[in-house]
Amino acid sequence: MLEKILSFIYPKYLTCCLCGESLDLDYKEPLCKVCQSSLQYTSSPCCQICGKNFAPSEIYGVCGSCKLLSLNFEQGSSLWLYDETIKPLIFKFKYKEASHLYDWLADQMIEKISLIDLPFEFDYLISVPMHRKRYKQRAYDPVKGLCQSFSKKTGIPLFEGLERIIHTPPLYKLDAHARKDVLKDVFSVTKGEKDLKNKTILLIDDIYTTGNTVNTCAKVLKNYGAAYIYVLTLCVGEI
Repeated sequence: MLEKILSFIYPKYLTCCLCGESLDLDYKEPLCKVCQSSLQYTSSPCCQICGKNFAPSEIYGVCGSCKLLSLNFEQGSSLWLYDETIKPLIFKFKYKEASHLYDWLADQMIEKISLIDLPFEFDYLISVPMHRKRYKQRAYDPVKGLCQSFSKKTGIPLFEGLERIIHTPPLYKLDAHARKDVLKDVFSVTKGEKDLKNKTILLIDDIYTTGNTVNTCAKVLKNYGAAYIYVLTLCVGEI
């Protein structure tokens, strides 16, 4: 009851995060219905590894980006295509300390993963980590915040022993080969090593572009005995 009263007095979402349209006080989502309908969800046919959409005429299989990887994770999927429509929302999530988006985004991820017929449960939830230098600059880690909300809602425990031990420049301007070189030896498991053995992991990040970041994380986790790794991201680049 108290939560309902507080949510009415201090509504979580006042305006749509994309178009800025005013929202009703009892509205429970950060996007108006029009903007939500404009988001491009991933759908079949799509890449078996990352979830990038194929044209309807293409044969279901693995996209070109994933074929370049020596895969260290078994499977993955994404919620939305990373296009011009959703870019402002992801920008706010990543760079504007938009912690009010964590719960809603976690709900979207939970719904996505619940629709996939997986024959197992996850032992741990792991976020692709931010380097402490970048965290000091921003004072928040959006992917970790998203994972904390996901964990709270599902009961899947967080594993926080994976760390980014080398600070890297932004990767968005680099191609797949350059990203692979930059990410070498960047991640390490610094605590809880024994807890990973034979475990099934849900690895979460914001955007899947070339797949090198999550693949490098997965390699480190496999080196410490993780048995199965499923990658889930908010967005995936287009083919």
